[in-house]
Amino acid sequence: MNEIHSLLQEEELPAMCIIPRGALVSTLNIATKSAVDSTLRELGLLKDEISQREAHRIFGGGNVQSLLNRGLIQRTIGKGVRSKVTYYRSQIESALKMERMNLLTN
Repeated sequence: MNEIHSLLQEEELPAMCIIPRGALVSTLNIATKSAVDSTLRELGLLKDEISQREAHRIFGGGNVQSLLNRGLIQRTIGKGVRSKVTYYRSQIESALKMERMNLLTN
């Protein structure tokens, strides 16, 4: 991903390019990460169901809680008394992507 950023810094973007450089770099980074994650999931190297602790570590506790409060993601709680709380990585990623796209277009 750093290669994309350095290439965009070295190369001059055409004058007719209407996307700001920062937005272009951000969009390319998101697309690259999404493609890598999708491939890893297909190979079984990246699990979709993750613990609450892992979700908070990867995406930030505030982000996860905000998405949960707004009903954009759901959590799963096991049936036992001390059951683990889990989230689906794909739900969190999709919700965050939608938010980022809304920020870029607005």
